[in-house]
Amino acid sequence: MAAGLAGAALAALAAFGGLSPVSPDLAATVTSGTPVDQGRFSVTVLGAEAGRDSASADTPVLVVTMRVTNTGRETAPLTAFERGVGARVGGRWLRPVPFGSRLELSEGETSTQLQPGVPVRLTKAFHRPEALWPSEATVELRGWEYDRGSFGDVDGGGPWSVPDSGPPVARVRTPVTMAGTT
Repeated sequence: MAAGLAGAALAALAAFGGLSPVSPDLAATVTSGTPVDQGRFSVTVLGAEAGRDSASADTPVLVVTMRVTNTGRETAPLTAFERGVGARVGGRWLRPVPFGSRLELSEGETSTQLQPGVPVRLTKAFHRPEALWPSEATVELRGWEYDRGSFGDVDGGGPWSVPDSGPPVARVRTPVTMAGTT
């Protein structure tokens, strides 16, 4: 009797899609130097460096360098861009360093804004465990979605947002160089 009930339950689940296969992770895995379209930004990971934070030489960090272009029509704050970037080393997620991003324009000029159509060099720092000196890192770039009905949020995302779930747009594998300070 129990086997009959279990069989009926399985049949009902299958009939209503309960046993449907899980959607595949469609994120592309690319190497550094390959441009990735995030929707709101075009991002090219240029490389990564393991070292120590220049503000506190005791803090081990992984610094990812990217070329970023705001492909939208509105200026975007640096804080908005940061939501779509994460880093892993050896399968382990790294925590971002608060205020650990730096946006360079040209000849050492810095900014906190990403202007539409202007490519910039951006570095983003992540906390790295002391004993971890990786030879390769994976940078995950999440996609941005536009919602015409949204008035935005406090981060300056405006009608753009990064979904909290789902696979990233791309995983970028990049070699890691070693440095004393970053």
